[in-house]
Amino acid sequence: MGVLMEKINIYDLDGKKKGLIDKPEIFSVKPRKDLIQGANNISQSKSKQTQGRDVRAGLKNISEGWGTGYGMSRAPRRKGSGFPTARNVGRVPFAKGGRRTHPIKSEKVIGKKINKKIKKLSIISAISASGDKYWVLKRGHNLDNIPELPLVIDDKIQTIKKTERMYSILCNLGFKEELLKIKKSRKIRSGKG
Repeated sequence: MGVLMEKINIYDLDGKKKGLIDKPEIFSVKPRKDLIQGANNISQSKSKQTQGRDVRAGLKNISEGWGTGYGMSRAPRRKGSGFPTARNVGRVPFAKGGRRTHPIKSEKVIGKKINKKIKKLSIISAISASGDKYWVLKRGHNLDNIPELPLVIDDKIQTIKKTERMYSILCNLGFKEELLKIKKSRKIRSGKG
């Protein structure tokens, strides 16, 4: 005799129960926070912009050490006379206006990689967490009016092209408070409008 599968409801676009479906096995997997966070960090690393310093930064002057016998340190000093930075120490990392010791290089690869199996497990974990009430509440979402988790909606939702219609469907399914929260969370930067 087979194991009885847990059933979950299918909801139509008006928010009414339409039928039943077996709960997919993916939702029975225990979510792992470390995998989800790791995969997220790696995906965010790909959108970072490369940084680098000019190769000649701090070296755009002629400096030469005077050697001993002048009562000064033997650090390389700028050539010339009659202008403020003449005879000042230059080029070396400890001097004002000198080069960086180990500057950031634009050739550095910022994007990280992820193992295929870990990526697959992290996606499974994330989907499983989306159907777990404890995890969804922990993310700060309000589930008071949402009928159940995981929420299965009729395939007709894929044909919706108008935002107004989509908004009304989500309100019918109990997401009105969540949508208001999202709307209020949007901030306009000062000076931009």
